Amino acid sequence: MNALAASDDVLIPIRLDRFTLDGMEELMDQIENIKIVNKNLKLKGCFITQFAKNKMSIQKEEELRNKTKYPMFKALIRRSIKIEESTFVNMPILEHSKRCNASKDYISLVEEYLNL
Repeated sequence: MNALAASDDVLIPIRLDRFTLDGMEELMDQIENIKIVNKNLKLKGCFITQFAKNKMSIQKEEELRNKTKYPMFKALIRRSIKIEESTFVNMPILEHSKRCNASKDYISLVEEYLNL
C-alpha cells in the first residue's frame, strides 16, 4: 500500500495461472482505494511473465489480451532458467545474463513503457 501511495505508475506482472488472474480484481480495488491519497496513481499496464510458448499459454495470452478490461503491454517475458539462476546468485537478470531471452524481453518492456 505504501509503494502505491508513493508511486505515479503501476505495472502489473501477470503469470498465466488461475490464481494470478483471480487476484486482479482485488489488486485493482486496492489501486482505486489508494487514489484517494495519491490522485496521480495510474495503471500503465499489465505484462505477462514466465511465458512458455505452448498451446495453453498462447490461448490464455490471447484470452487475456482480448477479454480483459486492463491495459496490456505487448511485451511479454519468456520463461528462462536464467531468471531462477539470477535469484540464487543475487544479481539482476540483466547483469547475470544480458543475452538471455528474458533479459531481452525486459528491455523491450521498458522501451514500450518509456514510449507510452
